[in-house]
Amino acid sequence: MQLFPSTPDSFSQLTYGGDFFGDQDPLDFFSTAAESVPESFISTWETIIGGFFTAEITEVETSGKDPERAWDDAVAQSQKVLAKRGVEV
Repeated sequence: MQLFPSTPDSFSQLTYGGDFFGDQDPLDFFSTAAESVPESFISTWETIIGGFFTAEITEVETSGKDPERAWDDAVAQSQKVLAKRGVEV
């Protein structure tokens, strides 16, 4: 989902010669659908910060950490990283 469609124009270079889909050419569908998919940017920071929340959820599940405390800790770790990178929160 995050990578589709990275280059909608590339569909014009693809061909489909199979019969798995009967008389339908799946490239017709996907090339048309690609035109309506909104563009989005997914920052590498989203994966880094997501790791804080994953780690804290694991602590809640495995160690019985208080969920409110885990949430606060994950938010604090995220804010620390973002502040270090110059992003105000």
